Amino acid sequence: MLIRRLLIRLLGFKNYLQFISYFFLKTYRSKLYLSEHFQVRFLRQLVRQGDTCLDIGANLGYFSIPLSHLTGEKGKLYSIEPVPMFRKVLQKNLSRFGLKNFEILPYALGEEDHKKVQMGTPTVDGVIRHGRTEILEARPQQGIAFTHETEMMSPQTLFGGLKELQFVKCDVEGYETHIIPQFLSLFEQHQPILEIEIGPKENKAEIINLLSPLSYTAYYLKNNQLWPFQLDNPQHTKEIELYFIPTGKKDRVRGVIRE
Repeated sequence: MLIRRLLIRLLGFKNYLQFISYFFLKTYRSKLYLSEHFQVRFLRQLVRQGDTCLDIGANLGYFSIPLSHLTGEKGKLYSIEPVPMFRKVLQKNLSRFGLKNFEILPYALGEEDHKKVQMGTPTVDGVIRHGRTEILEARPQQGIAFTHETEMMSPQTLFGGLKELQFVKCDVEGYETHIIPQFLSLFEQHQPILEIEIGPKENKAEIINLLSPLSYTAYYLKNNQLWPFQLDNPQHTKEIELYFIPTGKKDRVRGVIRE
């Protein structure tokens, strides 16, 4: 926290974002792997050349750059990032480190098209936390360092015309319970592998209940393997990154699933 606070004070917040994302992505692309790289390194087990992928809540591009390379020139990456400040860094990082197979979409995903929504970047223990930016809805804006107005669009409007979809990563700080229901028809049609950050246990239960009828099974990542997630296991509920594999895609990841 102290180092982060000093860097923000020294560089300013925008330059801090560019600096930390450059360091993360440069070390990853140079194969100087850090412990923070373990999730993005696992993407190679999930994504193949030619795939179509969505990065929902792309932020600074930590997942988008690996996905751009894994899908290759014949693949397609849609990076969805509604916050203008983050999107500028994302664009710069994708242009510097990615291929030319990406499209950045400047929207917050949700139930309504063209709805104006407010997002907030909070301060936690005196430090601005860009990774926790969320839709504010109607709650008080206490502890918010920056607010951002953006436009909401529904997944069906943006992606209803896709001919294929193999992988979706979703990190939206609790708003997944609003977004995932809007994707159900697309998930039923394409059966993509899903990686969703989910915090509270009740959110986990809601998402699992939504996806189970579509033949999805929930897993968590440990030691570079996917293990079955059990909602009633206290050790499992601590996991916030869940992987949902549809029955029809288990052969794709057979080597890393532990049943």
